[in-house]
Amino acid sequence: MRLLLDIAFFSTIARQELDPISETADRTTDLKRQRQHAESDQSAPPSSGGLEADEPPQIWRHPFLEDGNDWFKLLLKNNDLDHRILHLVIQAVDETVARNHPFSEAEWLGTIYEHVIDGTIHRAQEPLVELEDGEACRPVPLAELELELKTKGDSFATRSGDVSSEEDSVLWRDSDSFWNAEGDRELIRRVGPFLDRIRRDGLGRPLIVPAGSAYVTTGEIRRAQGSHYTPRELTEPIIRETLEPLVYHGPSQGLPRERWRLKSPSDLLRLKVCDPSCGSGAFLIEACRFLADRLIESLHEGKEEDGDAKELHSTSPRDRLSFDLSQARRLVATRCLYGVDVDPIAVRIARLSLWLLIQDPSQPLTLMDHAIRQGDSLVGPTTWSDRKACPLHGFSSGMSRLRPFDWVQEFPEVFTASKGFDAVVGNPPFMGGQKITGRFCKAYRETLIHCLAGGRRGSADLCAYFMLRLRDLVRPGGQVGLVATNTIAQGDTREVGLDQLLDAGWVIRRAVSSRRWPGVAGLEVVRLWMSRGEWNGPIVLDDQPVTGISAGLYACDPRASPPRRLNANRGRSFQGSIVLGRGFILSPEEAAALMARDPRNQEVLCPYLSGRDLNNRHDRMPGRWVINFRDWPEARATSYPDCHRIVVHRVKPERDRSNRRVYRERWWQYAEKRPELLRILARMSRVLVGVLHTHHWAVHFCPTQWVFSHGLVVFAHDDFATFALLSSSLHEEWARRYSGTLGRALRYAPSDCFETFPFPPVCDRWRSLLAVVGQQEDTLREQALRERGQGLTATLNRLHDPKEHAAVLVAWRDLAVERDRAVASAYGWDDLKLGHGFHPTPRGLRFLPSESARTELLERLLRLNHDQAREEIEAGLDDQQPDPWDVRS
Repeated sequence: MRLLLDIAFFSTIARQELDPISETADRTTDLKRQRQHAESDQSAPPSSGGLEADEPPQIWRHPFLEDGNDWFKLLLKNNDLDHRILHLVIQAVDETVARNHPFSEAEWLGTIYEHVIDGTIHRAQEPLVELEDGEACRPVPLAELELELKTKGDSFATRSGDVSSEEDSVLWRDSDSFWNAEGDRELIRRVGPFLDRIRRDGLGRPLIVPAGSAYVTTGEIRRAQGSHYTPRELTEPIIRETLEPLVYHGPSQGLPRERWRLKSPSDLLRLKVCDPSCGSGAFLIEACRFLADRLIESLHEGKEEDGDAKELHSTSPRDRLSFDLSQARRLVATRCLYGVDVDPIAVRIARLSLWLLIQDPSQPLTLMDHAIRQGDSLVGPTTWSDRKACPLHGFSSGMSRLRPFDWVQEFPEVFTASKGFDAVVGNPPFMGGQKITGRFCKAYRETLIHCLAGGRRGSADLCAYFMLRLRDLVRPGGQVGLVATNTIAQGDTREVGLDQLLDAGWVIRRAVSSRRWPGVAGLEVVRLWMSRGEWNGPIVLDDQPVTGISAGLYACDPRASPPRRLNANRGRSFQGSIVLGRGFILSPEEAAALMARDPRNQEVLCPYLSGRDLNNRHDRMPGRWVINFRDWPEARATSYPDCHRIVVHRVKPERDRSNRRVYRERWWQYAEKRPELLRILARMSRVLVGVLHTHHWAVHFCPTQWVFSHGLVVFAHDDFATFALLSSSLHEEWARRYSGTLGRALRYAPSDCFETFPFPPVCDRWRSLLAVVGQQEDTLREQALRERGQGLTATLNRLHDPKEHAAVLVAWRDLAVERDRAVASAYGWDDLKLGHGFHPTPRGLRFLPSESARTELLERLLRLNHDQAREEIEAGLDDQQPDPWDVRS
């Protein structure tokens, strides 16, 4: 346990330097007692290669951790740092046990580190409180609550009057031990109205942080780095499926397993395997296990050896059989494994974890220093000629300086003597494309675009650039095995990453599409195996043999190209407004009061529609209002003083902290006002609206006077024919195939699934038929929502439940069949048998066409997309070509 505590304190203090503050001697005694109690209570991990609990390895010996050192005394004075960090360590130990990692296994160290790294120390600039209905370990300024109380009145407070004498006694008694300061009666008075909303700690004390105190938050570092420690249930299949084609003759040739032949020890020890974002070494640990086991098998089979395996050579068969696991792991680790990571502490953890795995106390702790190195693996040369073109000076990011990794200099045996690694494995960090510049810097993102993406831009996640980096790291014929977020196969991330790899001749030979992350991260991930160059073995998607796997991770003809964006659909779909400022949003009561105070305020107050309103409210009406100064200059906004004052107090402070200058300078306007959408709304009385992230896809008619939130997609259509088409199973299946997912929910991306969607040929007869069916479905859906007063999500859950037989639901299902048949007929596909019924999907049972019909529909739609795109090119149509389905055209 001593080692765990040392890791906890070191990893946190190494990242943050806090000025020590003066504390009472009781706090030093309290923390020292807590630490001694934790050490005495926990059993030390087994020695595992000479690591003694009372004598941690030198890598973890730090002077400031010693009880007699002044640094340690200062550390003990850092307020509530003690129980927060100890809590993180205890959580980490619990998670280690939950993942079945005994302390004798190397993974336990990385699991501990995953939790401890998540703690960040801050110094409170003003009093903070942690709310019951807020995010854990995310305190908010007390002043914000007081401002809301002043604005909203007594209804915002959870109690009236002052703190009771009993509560005052508790707060006063605990203030010294919990707040780490002398009792502050003024602060006690201020928190009084909100006391019932403040979260309590394990001892029942309110989580209040006075100004000047240190406090710990969690989630920031992992969220910023986009990294999570990968459990063994993921690393084991990734390593096995990646390395089997390299350690056996037969898999890449498509031979059955019984005909595979294990390669010689010399061949095995010549393999080079790298994790370019190794973290604390989960994949390298598993690779070491796998290769060492194969090495021993090959040795016992008496495979021919050469000079590269002379250490294994023995004239005595008995000596050969006595070659133990520790020796095999040491040879594999020192000759075959490589890792790079930007985090210096993670690099040390990875080195130490492999040292523990080898279980050879005679080896120095520096055993893996040559192969696991610190640096940014995305930027840096991989050939001598690249060294002149690639930046080596580094980039200044918001948190540190990024050092490009010089692959040629660090690993010359890989990039000088060979043409790259035989295999690359790992779990690339996730970071949304919109966050890369803010997290690092503009120059860094531009380097990624020009050096890796070939100039192709787009809001691609960081993992897309790791995909592109494979071209420089993997030799021809090499193998790749990755765990990645499911966005790798979606939208801009797919276009920048996987699309370019497949265009360059890479093959996705195996994939497991979106599955839940088995740990606590709550992510949807994919498992992906690729080969650089020709692959003659089986191709498997979700454990089923297929002819090919596309960049979108669905079965396809390997010769088929992805859908093209159609000019006819451009300028017809828009994301809602990005307000960027909670202060713009008002409750209905606040809006009513403002309009009663001054009727002119109606000109800048609008109903504010969100995805939650559409999915959860049976009337699908906006539940809130919003202040909307449009694109006006501030002088005009000030002519509505009541609303302008609210924005000044609630929005401007938040905008002043924004990294984007335009957000700071035009703080009274929405961040993204969607001017093209506003121009269209001005000419229409209603539009079709859908929810971008939703379990059930649907569109709704909404008046154009509302403000639509950023979670909505707005279609510039107002007719029932388009309503029927966008509500159909054909469009939903197209959206789910070519858009994305958020967990199990659809993440509708208009540029990928609306702009590419081929509308049927214009025909008045089919338009009239679809308009009738669309109007009937809209009316029937309204009836179903009113019948029980439930929202759309709950109602559609019932629609897809075969146990539900309400008359309105049965009628709705019958109408859905009629609608889909009408849509198919509009395309001229009357020959297709749709086979509606309750069919299993990754989302559960759904009432929709059969799987074979859905597959055929998608293939026909893709061919039609290609035909329409070719016709547009041949006709020379520009991007402003009007949509023939728009009734105003």
